[in-house]
Amino acid sequence: MNAQKFTKKALEAVNAAQSIAIENQNMQIMPEHLLYALVDQEGGLIPQLLKKMGKDTDNLLALLDSAIGKIPAVSGSGREPDKIYISPVTDKIFNEAERLANSMRDEYVSVE
Repeated sequence: MNAQKFTKKALEAVNAAQSIAIENQNMQIMPEHLLYALVDQEGGLIPQLLKKMGKDTDNLLALLDSAIGKIPAVSGSGREPDKIYISPVTDKIFNEAERLANSMRDEYVSVE
């Protein structure tokens, strides 16, 4: 993942996903964290699209919260809360997003 190729909103979503992982004592940023961050992003495109589609973001966030709650949490004295990794699946998502941006001749990866 090349963070310099991400738009401001995309970086905000990644940072929010990291915060969600930390809050839930998860060691990796999983796709569920990223999707939660995108759906919950204030002024973001994804909540606007879901609203136009007539979808209830609160229900989706509740489902994602439940899924995040099932991700293994790590606690205890050996845990380093600032060390959060990107899961292999999430890394694939970022790589695919960069590939799609390049194929559309976009300079940056955006939330859509």
